[in-house]
Amino acid sequence: MPFPNFAPSVLAAALAAALALGPWNPSAAAEREIFSVEARQWAAEPAGSFSVDDIVSESFDFERDIGLTSDDALEGRLVFRPSRSTLVRVGFLPEIALSGDKVLSRSFTFLNTSFAFDERVATSFDIEYARFGFAWQFTTRDGRFRIGPIVEGKGFRADLVLRAPDISPPITETETFEVAFGTAGLIADVRISDRFEIFGEASEVVTGDEGDVSETELGIRFLPTPKLAVVAGVRTLEFEFKGSRERFILELDGTFLGLAVRF
Repeated sequence: MPFPNFAPSVLAAALAAALALGPWNPSAAAEREIFSVEARQWAAEPAGSFSVDDIVSESFDFERDIGLTSDDALEGRLVFRPSRSTLVRVGFLPEIALSGDKVLSRSFTFLNTSFAFDERVATSFDIEYARFGFAWQFTTRDGRFRIGPIVEGKGFRADLVLRAPDISPPITETETFEVAFGTAGLIADVRISDRFEIFGEASEVVTGDEGDVSETELGIRFLPTPKLAVVAGVRTLEFEFKGSRERFILELDGTFLGLAVRF
């Protein structure tokens, strides 16, 4: 499983901040986090397929047939904690950029256009993803363990483009998917020391009849200072869209690494 390519920069920045801000301050560490701004880079590997009425000639696999791969995706998160037990979060992935360039080993049809065996096909699959959620967590008296339900509204837009650039005239076909969902899940974190926390969550669609989105993540948070955190872990995000005839499934799975500033 690949690791985000800016990992050395994140670790260097955290070390520099720890040295610049001085030794650990127990009284500052005990203060409740009110607001945090977090940036992550996610090295996700794609898998999935596109199909029309499960017809073999109108179906293709993203990895095997068109060689889809992913660039690292940058994510931003804003978290507000109005109390020890409540959390409001906004998250956004402005671009998950997937691409492929492959000579086909089989023919298939996409949007009534045929892409033939031994033909070079270039693919781009760009996804925008946003979420807004609220959580209430049971919290132990010492604040070291929190767990509870989280409800979110999530939406994504995906533009799938297939091109056959080497034929005359070149062929380009584009399909756009836009879906919004309501999800529910569980979110938890445990502070195992003043400097380390373990966190995780899982959610699944509860409203929306055009598809599905499920999401899980598990990670560790390291605090070189009370106001700065380094986060790392693994995340899985799966989209499913169901149109009148077409259907696509996309699963993204990989490691993430990021920095958070806490106030």
